[in-house]
Order: sequence, then C-alpha cells, then structure tokens
Amino acid sequence: MKTKTAKKTPAPGLDWTLRPRTAAGMATQSVLGMTAVSAVGNVCEMHWALGVGAGLLGAAATFVTSQRVSMTGLYYRAACWLGAGGWTAWALEAGPFHREQLGVLALGGLAAGLGAPLGRAKNDEAQQPTAAAPGTDIVLRQGGEIGMRWASYIHRVTNMWVQVTSVQPWPQGGGFTLTALLPLDGTHTVATLKGAADRLATVARLPIGCGVEVALGEHRGEAVLRVSTVNRMGDMVSLPEDYSPLSINRPLPLGMYRDGSPVTVLLRELAMLVIGARGSGKTNLLDLLTLLLLRCSDTLVWHIDMNGGGMSQVWLHPWIEGDIDRPAIDWAAPNPEEAIQMVQIAMNIARARKRTGRKLKVQADSKLLPISPGLPEIVIMVDEGKSVLAPGTRGTAGQVGKKLEEILDQARNEGVNIIASGLRATSTTVSADFKVQCGLKICGRVQKESELQYLFGWDRIDLADIPSVGCFFIQADDEEAPRPFKAAFLPPSRMTAAAVMLAEGRPRLDEAAARIGGQVYAQRHERMRAAFLALDDDEDGDVLDVEEVQEAPRRLHSVPAELGTGSAGSWANPQELRQRARTAYTPTAAPERVFTAERVDRPEPAPIRPLPPLLTAAIRAFGTDTRMHSEDLAAHLSLDNKHRLAELLGALEVYPLGHAFERGGRQRRGYERKDLEAAARAITEGRQDVPDEVYAWAS
Repeated sequence: MKTKTAKKTPAPGLDWTLRPRTAAGMATQSVLGMTAVSAVGNVCEMHWALGVGAGLLGAAATFVTSQRVSMTGLYYRAACWLGAGGWTAWALEAGPFHREQLGVLALGGLAAGLGAPLGRAKNDEAQQPTAAAPGTDIVLRQGGEIGMRWASYIHRVTNMWVQVTSVQPWPQGGGFTLTALLPLDGTHTVATLKGAADRLATVARLPIGCGVEVALGEHRGEAVLRVSTVNRMGDMVSLPEDYSPLSINRPLPLGMYRDGSPVTVLLRELAMLVIGARGSGKTNLLDLLTLLLLRCSDTLVWHIDMNGGGMSQVWLHPWIEGDIDRPAIDWAAPNPEEAIQMVQIAMNIARARKRTGRKLKVQADSKLLPISPGLPEIVIMVDEGKSVLAPGTRGTAGQVGKKLEEILDQARNEGVNIIASGLRATSTTVSADFKVQCGLKICGRVQKESELQYLFGWDRIDLADIPSVGCFFIQADDEEAPRPFKAAFLPPSRMTAAAVMLAEGRPRLDEAAARIGGQVYAQRHERMRAAFLALDDDEDGDVLDVEEVQEAPRRLHSVPAELGTGSAGSWANPQELRQRARTAYTPTAAPERVFTAERVDRPEPAPIRPLPPLLTAAIRAFGTDTRMHSEDLAAHLSLDNKHRLAELLGALEVYPLGHAFERGGRQRRGYERKDLEAAARAITEGRQDVPDEVYAWAS
C-alpha cells in the first residue's frame, strides 16, 4: 500500500533583490542613487543639461508607461522625476557634496517618501477584491473574453479597474448581464458606473436602441451591468388574450425590458404620471393600463378626458350600442362639469374611509386600508392632463386640478389613486408638486431631453435608448436611473372584446361610498350616455367626402395661328392677341358645391409676443462665454437668489446643467448659453408660451 507523503514547503530564502520594501527604503535608495550619479558625472565632466533631459524624459515616460495609476499618482511620479532631474543638473554644475545640495536632497527625499502612497499602482492588494474561497472561483469560459473587454471599457471611461465575476447571456439573446466587483480602495461606487453608462455604450459602439443599464448587486461593492447588443425595442410585444382576474394589490405587467424580463408596476399605493408626445404610443399605454385595471376584481376605473372623452369611447362603445347592460368604465367624464363632480365625490369617499377604516386595518393587521372586491380601489385616469394640471389653470378645470392634487396628498391609504398623462414634461404643464407625488413615472418620446431631466431628475438620459413608437422610460424610485422598455400592443378590437367580457364581472362601489356619492353617482350612467351620444351627433354633421371633390376645369392655352407661321417680323402684336384671348374665353360653370364641409372663417393668428427682457438680459450676461454659474447669473439679473432664477427660467423650459463646471476657480452648477438661445427661438417661432411673471421682471 502506497503512502502519500506530504510535500515539504521550502523555507523562505533570502531576498537579494534591491526592490524597496517600504517608502523609507525607496526614498533612501533614490537619494543614494542620485548622489552616486552626480558624483560620477562630476568626475566625467558631464554637462548639466543631461540632468534636465533625464528628468523631462522620465516625467514623460510616466504618463505613457504607468498602468493602473490614478491621475494624482501620475502627477506625483512626474514631480519626482522632475525634482530628481533638476537636482542632478544643479549637482553636475556645482558639485554634489556641498551643504546646500545635500540639504535640498535630504528634504526632497523626505517629501518623496511621505508622498509615496500617492504613486502606488492600483493593482496591489488594496485594489483587488477579496479572493474567493478555494474551489469557488468562477471560470467564465465563453464569457471570459467579453469580461476582459468590458473591464477594459470601464477602465477607459472611469479610470477604475473592476473584477468581472460572471457574464450571463440573456435567454432570448440580444445581450448579456455582467457582474463586477468594485475596487476596495473606496474611490469609486456603483454611482460612478451609473453616470458613465452612456459613455460605456459609446465606447463599446453599441447599436441605436441598445445601451448599458447599471444596478446595485448583492452588496454595495458589486455592480450589475445589463448590456443590450441587439435592438429589440423595435419588436412588437404581443399581449396574450387573457382576461383572468388580477388584483390591484399585485404587480401588473406592462411590457418587456431590453433583457427580456417583464415590466411590472404596483399601483395600490403609487400614483403614476405618463408623458409622451403625439405618436409616441402614449394612448396605447393608457389603453393597456385600462385593460389591466378592468381585470382587477378589486378596482373601479374612472376616466377624465375633457377633450371629447377619447380615452373612454372605445371602452364604452359596446354599452352605448346596447350590446351590454353595464359599461366597463364605471364613470367617464368628457367635460369639466362632470369631472368636478367626480373628483369631489372621490375626495369625500377618501375622507369617509379615513374615519371609518380603523376596524378593517386592525382586523387585517395592516397600516393600509385593505382593498377587496367589497371595498374596491378607485383609480382615476386623466388624459391630456395639461387641461387640468397646468399651474395657473383657472375656472372649473383649475378646480379639478386642485382637487386631484388634494387626492394625491391625502387619499393614497384610503384606496383612491390617480394615473395622469400629458404631452410634455415641463413646469408649465405639470407642477413640481404633482410630479413629486407620483411615485411611478413613465415617459416616451418628447421634444427635448430637458423634459426627461425635469420629469426624472436624472440628467444622463439619451432618447436614442427609446428609438421607436411604444418605447418608454420607467422610474419607480427617484434614486434609480430610468430603464427603457417596450409596452405591449393592444389593438382596438381587443379593447371592445375585453369590454364585453369584463363588464358584468366588474365590482361595485361599496354601499357607504355609494351613499356619499348620492344621486350624482347613481345617475352618472344616464349623463354619460347623453354626453357620448351627443358627441356622436356632432360627428354626423357635414364631413369632407373625397368622392365629391371634383376637379376644376383647366384652362388650356393654344398657340395662336398668327404666331405659328412665317417669320417673326410678320407676327401680330402679342398684347393685342392676349386681350383678344381674354375677351373670347368664357369659363364653364363650376359645380355649386365641391366640399360638403361648411366654410369656416379662420381667425387671424395671434401676434407672437416679443422676447421677455429677462431672457435677453440673461443671454447678454454671458458675453462671449458659453456657460455661467447660477449665482453669478442671478446677481447679474438682480434676483434674490439662484432659486428664484430657476423658477423664472424653468417657466421657459431652461434648466441648469446636471453637472458642475469651473468658472473663476469655483466648481458650481449653472446654465449653458445655447439653452437660453434655444428658448428664445422657440418663443419667436410661437412654440413656447411665456408666463406673465417672466414678462413682469424688470432689471
């Protein structure tokens, strides 16, 4: 039987290398070496310029050859080379063994030793994450090359070396998820990678529609990068024909992220704000949200669309046509008068539930009012929110907006919530208070990237990440970067079918809430039917019929016989021929009516207001510079502080840059001249409204 003999570990031998072990040893070796070099140089009568040249050459080589060294370390190493070269040149000229030279050399060596930690390379023990336990190292195999390449990309963009621990291809293809450990020196965090996501996508040459999403891993020293390499945002996400019951207490599916994972939203507590320009797919997203809420057996859906009730019409179509006895939408308000009654009753219901919900909370052992089919949540969906949510809106619409903000402030716990939408995300269309109260924010294609910054409070968002219709950014946490996703597509035929399938199974308002609603709530369906049938009557008027458009007779000019033959000298006078043709021509009678639409006299366009003095003074304040700090610009405009400046310029959709910049030796945030000039062009072209308070400014 063979016996295993343990290998003997060789005893550590003496290390005869001259590599310094400590900073003091490094400084001592450097001082002795420089003294020896200068002594030999004096004996050989070397020129002092050799010392200067050696210092310059060493400093230049430092920036070329040093790897994994911070910028501070590079400057430290270059300073050492320049100092050594300068002292050597002095010693070659005057001799090294004078008291002055030796004193300066000693001080220089001491300073170099004390600053030695600055020049250490980042590949030492402090840079590397803790080693894995024996047998747990991850072998990347096919991901090894990808991991090395992306570690290089990250270093190129952030000057940070990470350890890639895994690269996992996405199941459906089109990208991968990369996990990396950050260095232990504490100079970088996951926020560093989040801020560099757009630059990483540029360095990696990712296609349009692809990008890098950065998230926190299992601990604060681990980063997860979702890298899409194939643009799947243009693919249509189909919606399964599923009408099974859902619950407002559970996440609801909206679509798909770039990595193929589902997008879900929890609407029990969080209000939602949806923004998107015309053609962005916002209407489809609102229809999708309506369908998901109709499938919730514990939710009532109320609609407010004061531009003709367009959001509700398809859902109400089977009921208006008599195919079903009960509408799928419990209450729809197509005008301000109906909307103000709706929001007032909703607020009264929330107040009553606040007073009477104590027993239910105790029984359910919950701080939230328990929502169920017997006590349903009320979700008010508002389309074209600018008509009610814009600051300064007056009349009945303004009262509706104020009541909606009151619901946001007070009714979350009591099961009354809001989903609002709009075309633009600016301070003139959605107030800052309303925006902050909406915990879920979704935005599609908009006119300016500054709208994304205003909505999400995140200045590193690229519209190239949502390249097609139906693509949106979503943010459920203000501290996290918005993620792009593709919403599922819902065709109109599915909407009417869903309305028929789901209408009869919809919950009813609890008795206590119905009593609060009184006759106004009890008779809502009669008013809804009358209002939407009236809209149908309006559509039955004269419309443009293409088949009735007749082509007007064309006047054909023939060449007169007098001009067709002979020499030019024999031709008749052209003016006489023109008068003769005008007298002889008799036009045929035109049809009495070409269009069936009645003639409408269009009013003259309103004159464009001039540029506000505030904006012209602000642009003039820049002079020849391109950027200016907020404090300096506010002082130049005689404003109290930078916050007042932000209010006035924000009303013109001009916002401070998301990062600080240096002017006059100070790092501050401020404005860019081109943003103010863009606002000026928008005003002169009639694309930007100017509030009265901006015009009221006077220097």
